[in-house]
Amino acid sequence: MNNEEKRLEEVSAAVTRYYDSLTEEEVAEERTWGEFASSQFPDDRRLEGLI
Repeated sequence: MNNEEKRLEEVSAAVTRYYDSLTEEEVAEERTWGEFASSQFPDDRRLEGLI
């Protein structure tokens, strides 16, 4: 395993630990923010005629 692969595994493990540590309340808040962020992108179907 090279350094890049090792670092990727370390980052992945850290991200997993972070999300595993969230309370149900924090998960709900993250989900709400994610839904809001997703709503800020235009619908792809509206862009079909623009390209």
